[in-house]
Amino acid sequence: MPGGGGNLICCLPQEILDMVIDPLKDDKPTIYACSRTSRRLRESSRRHLFHTLRITASDRQGSVFAKLATFFYNPTSALGVCHHIRKLVLSKSIQLRKVPELHFDLLRWLLERLPNLRTLHLRDIGINGEGIDSEEPQAKFPLQELSLVSVTIDGPYLTLDDILGLFEGIQHLELHDKPKFPISLPMTSSLELNLEKLSLGFCPDAFLRFLQNTIIQVATLKCILPPNSQALGYLQRFIGFIAPNLVSVQLDLCIMGPSSVAWTLDLDFSICPNLRSLAILSDCSGEWAARLSILSRMPPCLHEITVEFEDRVDIAKLPCRELERLVLEQFADLERVVFYVSPKYRGSADDIFDEPHGMIEAPLSRKGLEDQARKQLAVVLPKLQKRGILRFDAVEM
Repeated sequence: MPGGGGNLICCLPQEILDMVIDPLKDDKPTIYACSRTSRRLRESSRRHLFHTLRITASDRQGSVFAKLATFFYNPTSALGVCHHIRKLVLSKSIQLRKVPELHFDLLRWLLERLPNLRTLHLRDIGINGEGIDSEEPQAKFPLQELSLVSVTIDGPYLTLDDILGLFEGIQHLELHDKPKFPISLPMTSSLELNLEKLSLGFCPDAFLRFLQNTIIQVATLKCILPPNSQALGYLQRFIGFIAPNLVSVQLDLCIMGPSSVAWTLDLDFSICPNLRSLAILSDCSGEWAARLSILSRMPPCLHEITVEFEDRVDIAKLPCRELERLVLEQFADLERVVFYVSPKYRGSADDIFDEPHGMIEAPLSRKGLEDQARKQLAVVLPKLQKRGILRFDAVEM
């Protein structure tokens, strides 16, 4: 009967329609087509179509942000959209050299119109605090994840404390500052954050001192190790501050060179009684001594260790014997030793053990990469293989 399908859809509860649409959440064209089918399906489809909103500013004045505000100010255009947005990303165009500005009051105004926002990412933009009253109490917005990457904060009364103070319930905080774009930091902080995960990019000394006065609990720490011994000392003091609740650590050695191995002697995680997982990532072959140094200063309660291979590595020339001895002697409760191999890795299993260099120029397929790495690891780490805790992971972390 004509129109029967439409009438059937109208009779179904909204929860059933949501169950029909949800498996298609990653197929945006199909979801869009469903949204054009009927008004009932449109409501279910919008939850996925407008889940993430990305705005890229292409001029220094940030007129795109102003147009965004105009959109939300119009009840007709914003109707049925605002309450579906869960993630907001504000950034600048890669062609734009100068940092676009977003006024602090405009940021708060946008947050007020996104009641279900749970993730906010700010990238390479400036927040202007001119004319705000920092003493005036304001309502806080619930947020699960906040990412600030190369964000400049301008204004005599505006600091990072004010940005973090906008929100409550943050579980994942990412802070990545660059020397060219310093973040204004307060002299003192009254904030208290209980975080599931803290991700630190390049952080100057003042950044770490600010965090010591702000964060009281961190379960997972992910950070790029500072490029000098003084900053590493501040990081060590910060680790001591969050040590009681620290469960997982991921260290990135990418910006450290072979000559900086001695700096890691100041990095000690043995003060973390509840640490269970460690991941050491690096793309430089000269940093294996640094990895062994870090491993030797870990508590014996570790359950999982993940180590990354740099591309074009000769596994036979790595200090596998020292690594195996250290792991077996120091970590009695270890359950998994995971090796992550970059997809850029080149080589042949037979060549590596028979030839002095062991390298070939032809790239391997993903399947060949995995099979080759498993074969090599089983040979160079026989005790870990026999114990049954050796694992291989070709999925990028």
